Amino acid sequence: MAMAAANTRRYLLVFASYYFVAFIAWGISVPYLPLFFKRSGRSDAEIGALLAVIPLLTMLSPPIWGAVADRLRNKKAILLTVLCVSALVFPCFWIGRSFLAAMVVMIVFAFFFTPSEPLADAITMEHLPRAGGDYGKIRLWGSLGFIFPLLLMGAILKSTFGADIGVRSLAPIFALFVLFRLLALAWATRLPAGDHLHLGGFDWRALRVLAVRPLVVLAACAFISRLGTQGLYVFFSIYLDKLHVGDNLKGCFWAIGVLSEVVVMYFAARIMACISIKWLFALSLAASAIRLFAFSFPLSFTAIAVIAPLQGLSFAAFHVPAVTYVNRIAPAHLRASGQTLLSALVAGLGGVIGAQLSGALAEEIGLLGLFRVMSVVVFVSLGAFVALFHPGNEAAPECAFDAASL
Repeated sequence: MAMAAANTRRYLLVFASYYFVAFIAWGISVPYLPLFFKRSGRSDAEIGALLAVIPLLTMLSPPIWGAVADRLRNKKAILLTVLCVSALVFPCFWIGRSFLAAMVVMIVFAFFFTPSEPLADAITMEHLPRAGGDYGKIRLWGSLGFIFPLLLMGAILKSTFGADIGVRSLAPIFALFVLFRLLALAWATRLPAGDHLHLGGFDWRALRVLAVRPLVVLAACAFISRLGTQGLYVFFSIYLDKLHVGDNLKGCFWAIGVLSEVVVMYFAARIMACISIKWLFALSLAASAIRLFAFSFPLSFTAIAVIAPLQGLSFAAFHVPAVTYVNRIAPAHLRASGQTLLSALVAGLGGVIGAQLSGALAEEIGLLGLFRVMSVVVFVSLGAFVALFHPGNEAAPECAFDAASL
């Protein structure tokens, strides 16, 4: 019995530590790559186009890698491959400074970078039940891994800001990305093989799930919200740059937001039990709209730190009820396809259109104008959701909070 418990802890430690190390690369690329493009002379419209490639490839590359995985019957080998190639390709952004060169590098990079998370998730979900683990609490370590480099940058980067200072100040992000991506590669060798995974299949009968009116409303409002908030993910570091926040401090403001995601994600199921799926999702839309509207003003450092934690509600309170509702109404054999379809619509298509549209709007009306327009868009989706979403025979909430749980 003691040996079995020790093996279980070892399994859980391997998965959790892998997520921590693997997400360090996201914590480097998401905040600092748009800033690098801006200092390389790219326009806001060009930055939007470049960053739209990542959600686009998030939709397109998993089926391709799934087919390869089914053919090779060794999913860990594919994970090791995409980790290695993405590490080697990322520094090419430093070499290819023109828009065309950056776009080519981005397409290749995103093709190998985006599948690593679903591949790891699939391996984890296959083996985690045997270890008796909780995916949510394992996945939290990914968010903590995202935070780690944001704080590390405070010690490495200089207190510089402004597009006119050039890109040399951001050179450390490329060395750190390669270092931690290769570390994730080494750590991934400890994961089980995942020989029985099937990543390429999609059951198109899942489309009938979206024919249910409540889910149509939820999916449409989720799509609009992601479209509106995508510009904040793309341009937040540039917004901080315009407010003269030094490169050594930008990561701290990102870290505040991501840390709030961890907290809300941990308690999301309990909150949802108290106020229902509908009102937790509505809360996320309200938080997104308020956050966008607040950032449509040139805020002080203190005000930014106060507003940043709304990201926790904006993301976690958005993600948990959406996934939960799909899982609740879809037949068991269509749940995976239903989740894939929702992710493709919201994170994929919403992210692609949102990045492109945000880049074009930022070019025309500036970042403050962009955030204000998008806040109105999300407020409208909030009103539509509250008025139109009726989940039917949803069980009465059973609040799970008590003094002991806190």
